[in-house]
Amino acid sequence: MEARFGIVGSGLKPYSMPSPESFRALAERAEDLGYDSIWIADRIASGQGGMFLLEGMVTLAAFVGYTRRITLGTSVLLLPLRHPALVAKQVASLDYLSGGRLITAVGIGENPKDYEAVQVPYRERGARVDEAIAVLRRLWDEGPASFEGRFFRFEDVWIEPGPIQAGGPPIWVGGASEAALRRAGRLGDGWIGYMLTTERYEHSLGVIRDHAREAGRDPDAFTPGLMLPIHTDPDGDRARRDVHERLTVLANRYKGHATADFLAREVCAVGTPEECVDKLKAFEEAGVRSFVLNPIVPSSDPVSDCERLFEEVVSVARSS
Repeated sequence: MEARFGIVGSGLKPYSMPSPESFRALAERAEDLGYDSIWIADRIASGQGGMFLLEGMVTLAAFVGYTRRITLGTSVLLLPLRHPALVAKQVASLDYLSGGRLITAVGIGENPKDYEAVQVPYRERGARVDEAIAVLRRLWDEGPASFEGRFFRFEDVWIEPGPIQAGGPPIWVGGASEAALRRAGRLGDGWIGYMLTTERYEHSLGVIRDHAREAGRDPDAFTPGLMLPIHTDPDGDRARRDVHERLTVLANRYKGHATADFLAREVCAVGTPEECVDKLKAFEEAGVRSFVLNPIVPSSDPVSDCERLFEEVVSVARSS
């Protein structure tokens, strides 16, 4: 396979948090093993207790310090929750400190409590993220920046030091709605899909390319990515039993009509290592070029999870 492989290093923990030391150990081990990237999740608030997740930009900064070579991405940063000028400064600083290793993947999320907590209207999140992407690009250009929009306005503003990467880190767009696909094609340098069948992924990528062409952009200068929930076990039936409760929650949350069995079979990579590699191949044939692997049933030892996933799936997929 020619695709690149990353792992979610900071994701939602529905039961308890790993130790602070485990985050450093995970980042260092993922880099040593040869993963292409590590990804940081993001959330501000929850509507219930027991939903543990570190703040995205703080965690990204920690992972910049923990690593030396590996690409680091946000998957996804909930951009409408923050003023884009602050995000532009934070990302520029982290890109500088990392030596230009960042990808900024952004999205809007679906949790109203995030927006309620920071007093940003939930109904405005799509319009806000579109405008915020434009603000980021303007502020990452050389020289003074000015902007006049619906939500944000400034004149002759400098962001120094600027990012190491010319024009700033690539901006990828997360999501699978029609609005997200349009946003990815017209505004993004890449796309991270989620909870998609191979057929829907391929169709969605075609829609994105059409939007890119309509906007006068090169559809080939674009990275198609996928966050893929994954769980592997030499006993494939046991793997499916292990994820059933979690996938039932995801079925109710994202698809409504779908079942846990459908998600395990069609949307996630669940089963034996061989079955998971075959799923990766199928998604690559559908157009994926960058995988963000998200363990569905993490153990209390994230480093061991990272090692096993690399040995049983990533290394095999790369050699096939």
